[in-house]
Amino acid sequence: GAGGMGEVYRARDTRLERTVAVKVLPDHLSKDEGVRQRFEREAKMISRLSHPHICALYDVGNQDGVEYLVMEYVDGESVAGRLARGAMPLDQTIRCGAQIAEALDRAHRSGIVHRDLKPGNVMLTKSGGKLLDFGLARLRADPALPTLSTTEMPTQAPPLTAEGTILGTLQYMAPEQLEGKEADARADIFALGTVLYEMATGRKAFSGGSPASVISAILSSEPPALRTLTPLAPRAFERAVARSLQKDPDARWQSAADLASELSWIAESDVLETGAPATRARRHTELWGWIAALVLAALAGWLLVGRSFGRKSEPTRFVVAPPEGKTFLEDATDLPFALSADGRRLAFVASSQGKRLLWIQGFDRIDPQPVPGTDGAISPFWSPDGRALGFFAEGKLKKVLLESGTVETLCAARGGSASWSREGIIIFSEWGAGNRNSRFIQKVSASGGSPEAATADADWHFWPEFLPDGRHFLYIKGFEPATAALYVGSLDSKAERFLFLVKSRVQFAEPGFLFFARDGALFARRFDPGKLRLSGEPLAVAERIVNLRATGAAAFAVSQGGAVIAYQSARLSRLNWVDRNGRVEGTLGEPDYYDTFRISPDGKQVALDLEDPRTGSNGLWIHDIARGVRTRFTVNPWGDDCPVWSPDGSRLAYSAGNVMSPNLSLKLLGDPEPMRLLTRIDEVQWPTDWSADGRYLIYSFNGGTQSDVAAVALAGDHKPIPLLNSGFNESEATLSPDGRWLAFVADDSGTPEVYVVPFLGKGQRTRISAAGGGEPRWRRDGKELLYLSGDHELMAVPVAASPEFHVSPAARLFPVSSAAIEGSIGVSFTHYDVTSDGNRFLVQTLDGPAGPSPVSVILNWSPAERADRNHF
Repeated sequence: GAGGMGEVYRARDTRLERTVAVKVLPDHLSKDEGVRQRFEREAKMISRLSHPHICALYDVGNQDGVEYLVMEYVDGESVAGRLARGAMPLDQTIRCGAQIAEALDRAHRSGIVHRDLKPGNVMLTKSGGKLLDFGLARLRADPALPTLSTTEMPTQAPPLTAEGTILGTLQYMAPEQLEGKEADARADIFALGTVLYEMATGRKAFSGGSPASVISAILSSEPPALRTLTPLAPRAFERAVARSLQKDPDARWQSAADLASELSWIAESDVLETGAPATRARRHTELWGWIAALVLAALAGWLLVGRSFGRKSEPTRFVVAPPEGKTFLEDATDLPFALSADGRRLAFVASSQGKRLLWIQGFDRIDPQPVPGTDGAISPFWSPDGRALGFFAEGKLKKVLLESGTVETLCAARGGSASWSREGIIIFSEWGAGNRNSRFIQKVSASGGSPEAATADADWHFWPEFLPDGRHFLYIKGFEPATAALYVGSLDSKAERFLFLVKSRVQFAEPGFLFFARDGALFARRFDPGKLRLSGEPLAVAERIVNLRATGAAAFAVSQGGAVIAYQSARLSRLNWVDRNGRVEGTLGEPDYYDTFRISPDGKQVALDLEDPRTGSNGLWIHDIARGVRTRFTVNPWGDDCPVWSPDGSRLAYSAGNVMSPNLSLKLLGDPEPMRLLTRIDEVQWPTDWSADGRYLIYSFNGGTQSDVAAVALAGDHKPIPLLNSGFNESEATLSPDGRWLAFVADDSGTPEVYVVPFLGKGQRTRISAAGGGEPRWRRDGKELLYLSGDHELMAVPVAASPEFHVSPAARLFPVSSAAIEGSIGVSFTHYDVTSDGNRFLVQTLDGPAGPSPVSVILNWSPAERADRNHF
């Protein structure tokens, strides 16, 4: 075959004895630098991907000036070829759509947007659909690649005429592409929606007699409702396609994974069986198709009214975004949101400039409403009647009456989690290393009073949740991941009953399910609250939810009836190399779950702190920049994070997880055993810098309600040296290269700001930032201090350190998108790091739309129905 971007030959690989496809760039095109770059880009894109529904790349090279790719030979027919004979069967359409959505999800998670999805680039094979041709793909947010305009020629497909090519491409392009805007992964979802529409109906979603009319149709018109052309199509499928075709990217499916999950459920469920006669109906007359549709509609109405089989409405999925200018709190140590018992309202914590407040999103309203008087709130929980919200703030357990706005303090309690019974009793657990109260569940009246122990004082007790009778409750006992388990306790005695091993908060929902997290996914398991008995195997509900193995925290909530589920998905990010003008020069590795990272002093390696989404624990890796090879540095089931290089680059200091608190450790590169420096379990400790002379390690610690800064001498008895301890939060401290000045972040003004003080001596404190700041970094020569401003601009401040510290006006370098979700000062997360010369930056950005991970909500979810049919 031949097209606008090359010729493809069927060939025989004589070494491995297999049939392959060889794509070559003809002579007249190989001399075109732009075409050559696109050809090479396709090779690089495909090489990143490995998926059963993506055409595989075997080899790439140049032979006598001819560029070539050796790819998997896909034996089958293109969707475009199949559509020449009319619409496809619904079951084949939906299953193929799910497979291509899965392939797109794999590409998107690798940072790749296809940008040319159309029937000609999808093959139908015996093993399912195959996604082809990444020639127009691009790495998201890579300004080195040109933006596709409406006049560019995409990969051609027969007939090879200009008009046919333009129309054939325009009809699958998202509105934002046609408007010349940046196209992210949601543009591919729009394109897949147009392909699915055409596969199911045999007609293009958008058509016209000229490019202008096609563009106009996509930008301003809606295609005919899918079921008017294919009456027996499942309504769930029609809604899935319609959501894919929304003009506003924010109104579409926000990930290909969600669309794939919906299509897979439709393909496996009995809703598709009602559509099976559609293919047979086409063999008869359109009249019989409409008659069948009316009969099925009448039957569906009878079932709905009579509820003969207990069927509910189809699930509806949407996302809740934070208020404008705010971000969700994504610290999985605390609970970021909670659903009311009736499932109609979501209470959540939102943050701005480190300041937290509770908000309520009613699902019958457009905008969320703030809850006054809840400053600093964490871990909200609802009263059973929905008239009040409980929360932790300022070392207290509090409640707010929503009608009057009255806030009441119930008792003293560090942050934790709580549950409220119909009898007016609140049970709660407390966090805090060295806090004896974290060894048992406590109970207190919802009117306030002195708390009492509700469980025996034993191992760590967390995440209490009342069962429907208001007397029994669930809780997690134990902190070791291998031995932590779910127990049932009672307000009437200190007796307990073991249920199963799990390190996750657990919620009960009617008609009898326990929801919990495991390996980064949300599961449900049948449970009889009367007999306190489990049955069946766990069934998967959602993947990649925010989860922290160390504490068992998991970002999900379930309504009392179980029909509404809310959860927050973990976000991938990537590391880009950026110059001082903000131009992206390259990418370090693949998109991943990055937390903290540091460039080595010689600029040849990067120490990475990566989160495992399955376990929620972190581990340290070393990335060799020149070779592009990543090597595991530590293996710790509790997780290690916050790496800091020694001045000579031979060792790493880091925070090693150990039961309740991380501890400072040192480890030589290549040495299997670390050296533990500080082991006090009543303080969470994490290193922030290493003095240039190698004598001191600077670290932050948090043993109570705020973070402070200290140093430890690496020779001698490792006795801590207090540096900053004002009663406010102080963190992110870093030493100047000459060892005289300490830059740090403090929030005593009400907003985190960057300051400088003399190190190991008395002197005046100099404020560096003007309107919020964090993550200070010194240039190697000590003549410049960099920091991230409150509005996420990277700032460069010229400084003179001799004889006194002097600061010049700051210069703005470039914006840094907020990859982290805002929380309190001192949270271990890195937005950027800088090379020693101050000219090159490694910047972390979200892999996808900017901003925090939204809260996904599923309405009308029926646990009994899904479990019976295994349709999770």
